[in-house]
Amino acid sequence: MATPAVGASVIGLMGLDVCMATYREKTSYRIQHVEKVFEAFMSPGLVTEELYFFISDNDDSLKAGKGDGIEDEGEGIEVLELPLSEGLEMICTGEIVDSKTIMLLQHVALSVAMVSAA
Repeated sequence: MATPAVGASVIGLMGLDVCMATYREKTSYRIQHVEKVFEAFMSPGLVTEELYFFISDNDDSLKAGKGDGIEDEGEGIEVLELPLSEGLEMICTGEIVDSKTIMLLQHVALSVAMVSAA
């Protein structure tokens, strides 16, 4: 199952600096800019946890390591880099089932479609 490293989290409550540091810890990318794109409740009326969703640009020049999490904490993270179309297809095939990942991929797809239509 593919899930975001830090893309959607309560990290927004701790600030963008912590978000960026955690993202680097999980993926080894030294991101320079993080943009909060929306907030959501996963189950309003049942759960009061509000999630903050972020996006950022990555490129190979920002990679500082192999990006597999913290071994001492039992993290075995595989960083997937793939085209948006492939990520959307992985939703359809059930390879991506995490709701936060799905919401972020759909947000990016809608953003691309809106720019293309303009």
